[in-house]
Amino acid sequence: MCQSSAIPTLEPSQWPLILCSCIILAAERSGQSTPPYQQVEIVSGFDVHSMMAMSSNVMTWLHQDLSCISVLRVTQLYVERLGHYLQEFKQLDKITAEIQSFLLKVSCSPITAGVRPSAVAAAVLVVLRRQKGQVPYWPVALELMTGYTNIHDGDLAACIAHLQDLLDHGL
Repeated sequence: MCQSSAIPTLEPSQWPLILCSCIILAAERSGQSTPPYQQVEIVSGFDVHSMMAMSSNVMTWLHQDLSCISVLRVTQLYVERLGHYLQEFKQLDKITAEIQSFLLKVSCSPITAGVRPSAVAAAVLVVLRRQKGQVPYWPVALELMTGYTNIHDGDLAACIAHLQDLLDHGL
């Protein structure tokens, strides 16, 4: 799993530059040809030096490790473990369609910066399952898979409370 360095408080106005830098880093890592920074500058409106500096910052925050496991991928693994990919389960599935949009909204919350992707993914599932009335909120299959046996204590409980609060207040 990825460990993030102390990420400074980021102004929302910086997010587009961070996103642009992340897209550049991902494209470079893919091994396919990527456009030169000068072309990205024309399209994005960000100057080359700003993009290069932000890319360097992102790499520092991620300890030079672009192979970090994303919250979306961890959530997908949890959902697969619950059998949501099975055809016979599709009619009962109440949360899969909402996961990606909820994760996109959650990612805008600075509270989740530095939190383990497994904890954020677990909290997302607990909150969505609770909202849809699916009991248990954290099934035994996921307890066994993750080691998170008590959703009422520790970092996971704090993350659940935060995400529930975001959802309750119109996230």
